[in-house]
Order: sequence, then C-alpha cells, then structure tokens
Amino acid sequence: MAAFLLSLTSAASVLFMREARFVKALTTHAQAKKVIGIQYQLEYLFVILMAVIFPMMMRLNILTSLIPFVLFISGGILILFTHHKLDQQLSWMDTEQPTRREIQRTRFMW
Repeated sequence: MAAFLLSLTSAASVLFMREARFVKALTTHAQAKKVIGIQYQLEYLFVILMAVIFPMMMRLNILTSLIPFVLFISGGILILFTHHKLDQQLSWMDTEQPTRREIQRTRFMW
C-alpha cells in the first residue's frame, strides 16, 4: 500500500511540474515565474500531506491526540492560505497571467 501511495504522489509530482512549466511559459516576468513555481510546489506539498501523511497518521493512531490533529489541520490551512496570497501577488505582478484558480476552473471544461 505504501508503494502504491508513493507511486501516485510521484506521478502527481510529474503532472504538477509539467503544468507549472506550461503556466510559466505564459508570462515573461521572472518574479511571476518564481511565484508560479512556489504555487505548484505548495500544491504538491498539500498532496503529500493528504495522500501520505494523513493515512500514516491514521494508521499509527496519532490523530486521537489533540496536538498532532491541530498541527495537521493548521498545516493544511496554512498551505491553502499561502496559495490564496500567492494568487493575489501573481495578479498584481502580471495582470494578464491567469491565476491558479482560473486555470483549475478551465482545466476540465470541454
């Protein structure tokens, strides 16, 4: 089961890197490219948090204690808050660059 989770997260890493490269190609601003890279690294960190660390905490029965649960939830909230702030910063840097949320909305539209 652990090998399956690690293979899925490594596949997600490849997909995030490819999408980040595509989105970085849409802008000419170097600072905006850095922000985009950070966004996709944080998105991969969130996947690791949910796909690897959460099941491991459930398996080891760590979530029954309050402190690890609060740390886990606050880590997830911190990642999502940082995503939101980076989207704002990206829209200030390059007004024509689509935000991560706009890209996710149009990703699966036919």
